[in-house]
This record gives sequence, C-alpha cells and structure tokens, in this order.
Amino acid sequence: HTWLGRAFDPAGNVIPSKGEWRFSIDSASPKSTLTVGKPSRVVDNLIHVEDTTPFTINVDDGDGSGIALTEYKIDDGDWRPYLGPFTVPLDGHRLISYRSTDKAGNVEDAKTFAVFVEIQAPWDVNRDGRVDIFDLIVVAQHFGSSPAPGDALNPDVNRDGKVDLFDLILISRH
Repeated sequence: HTWLGRAFDPAGNVIPSKGEWRFSIDSASPKSTLTVGKPSRVVDNLIHVEDTTPFTINVDDGDGSGIALTEYKIDDGDWRPYLGPFTVPLDGHRLISYRSTDKAGNVEDAKTFAVFVEIQAPWDVNRDGRVDIFDLIVVAQHFGSSPAPGDALNPDVNRDGKVDLFDLILISRH
C-alpha cells in the first residue's frame, strides 16, 4: 500500500506532499518447524530420543512483521518461551506442542510432535541395557578425548567435557 499526505492551511492553500509512505498489512501467521537432534531413531514409526536429545524450533515469517514470540510446551504443561534448543527430561511417550506469534499479533495454530523419550543411565555407555566390561572398553577407547555433543555413544560419563579416569570410576561403581 502507498500513502500520500497533503495538508491544507486555514486559507485553503495546499501544501505539497513531502513524500510517500509505503506499508504492508501483515495478516499471515508465521510458520514454525521442529527439528530433532541426535541421538534419535525411528522405531515403529515413532521417533525415539534420549533425555539429552536437543529440539530446535525454526520460524519463518516471510515478508511479515517479524517474530515476536515462539513458545513450546510438553504434554499438558505450561507454554514456555523458546530461547534456544531444549531437551525433554521426562521418560516415555511425550507430546511437544509449539507455536509462534509475529509482531502484528498473528498467532500460528499450535503444531504437535510425538516422541518417545528414553532416559538412559550415563554409565551404560554402549546403550545395551547393562553396565559391564564393554562400557569400560568404550571409555578406554576414547580415553583423553572430548566427545562431540550428540554422539550416540558418549563415553564422557560425568559430562565434564573429557573422557578420563573419573568416567572409568563411575562405571566401575555401577
């Protein structure tokens, strides 16, 4: 839309327009998408994640007014502002809902995403359901390294950023 302004003085003289203003009306809601990080896998058409798996929400408002708020909730919980990647620290079947609002006040219909969260003991490094010599072997193979976030096997049992003697001790105590 274009808006031109004209002014009149009390005598009826027209003051020429000093310019034009262009504006658009934003009536479309933003579009949000949810991305599942690693580790994750599909089992029987359902995404299984761990309690450390990050979820990221990306939002596109096109040529709209810009994003004012993105929020999410887990199951029937309260809506939380999305400030960056989040995890779901609850075991079992979970429903993540998310939505965004733009600066013009257009609210996106909430979208939902079903996941199954598996909370794993960190000392079961190879994720076989047992704590045994094979977990110690995985830690020994990575001794002195710094694992990448999201690796399927995380030998950094105490999550201090390095694989060391303390990780071996934690496994041996379980």
